[in-house]
Amino acid sequence: MDNKLLEWAVELQSISQGALYYCKDKSDIERFERIREISAEMI
Repeated sequence: MDNKLLEWAVELQSISQGALYYCKDKSDIERFERIREISAEMI
């Protein structure tokens, strides 16, 4: 995998994990969970 893509995937996981910790809104939680899933698939 291209190093830049790997860096982005790791960064997306980090952002989504942080957001999920603080999110209260159901639709935001669903979006960040999906971002986390996609970034995990990228890795």
